[in-house]
Amino acid sequence: MNTKKISELVKLPEFADFSSDNYRKSSIGYIHRHVDSEENVLVGYRNKRSDPLRENLIVLPCGGVEKGESYEDAIIRETKEETCVDTELTDPPVFSAIMKAPYLKEYGDVVSVINENGLMWIFARDNGKKYVGKLFDLKPLSEPYETASDLKRPHYVSLKWLVKNEEGVMPEERLSLDIIAEKELIRLIENKVLLDKEDFSGFMKEAGLL
Repeated sequence: MNTKKISELVKLPEFADFSSDNYRKSSIGYIHRHVDSEENVLVGYRNKRSDPLRENLIVLPCGGVEKGESYEDAIIRETKEETCVDTELTDPPVFSAIMKAPYLKEYGDVVSVINENGLMWIFARDNGKKYVGKLFDLKPLSEPYETASDLKRPHYVSLKWLVKNEEGVMPEERLSLDIIAEKELIRLIENKVLLDKEDFSGFMKEAGLL
């Protein structure tokens, strides 16, 4: 597969303001447990007034990183606030080394880029939202309950079912779902655009994102 230079892609409108000041730091959690020989993953439904385009789409627990907070601390806090589930991180981190990265992949109006260290940049053409963040593997320590958050009806579903019904997942989280599916040997990630590593690293440093 041929690689492309990020400089060839930044001519697109969605890359015009590709700088750290325009991206919200966020974390996404893969909270899962093994039941009856099958992996089950914690999900809910998106219900946020500021994002009506994503209403009722399936989401993994996620949220913004507060000032002075690490990505790891943020996802533990957000999962607790959104689902009441206490969690602990796996050791070593599962998603800190991504094969055949950096690469870009589009999910409808959402364009996602990921680096070798698992750092993702996600930007949507339809609602203008932009995120930089990481995916974390977590073990649940308690049961889910609905809270007064923007994630409704937290519950577990089969990971295989979730992958089969990926069109119902919020597009900003589709890259995370692809990475999880590949890690769990359900399928390989297809239709990704490999990026030249040296060119990508230089561009990201210049943009203040590395």
